[in-house]
Amino acid sequence: MAYDRLEPFGEERADLRAGVVASVIANVNRGKKGKAYSPQDFTLKFGEQEAEEPYKQSTEEMKKIMMGMAEATKPKKKKDLKSFKKKEGK
Repeated sequence: MAYDRLEPFGEERADLRAGVVASVIANVNRGKKGKAYSPQDFTLKFGEQEAEEPYKQSTEEMKKIMMGMAEATKPKKKKDLKSFKKKEGK
């Protein structure tokens, strides 16, 4: 175990090497305003953290999301409404 700390090798080191490759690819392809990725963002973490409780959406939150989607897809002008109805076959 002490030797492992001086000269790291094995699965943890392999995960870190894979994380380096993945972070380079992700950083090359991210937007200018995007957060820079580190190798640790791509390494597996076993037993270090407890699983989080999944987030449960309330029906009110679901309703707000659906209403926003409906509003975003609604035609804005009469001209748009005519072409919308034409596409729908009405």
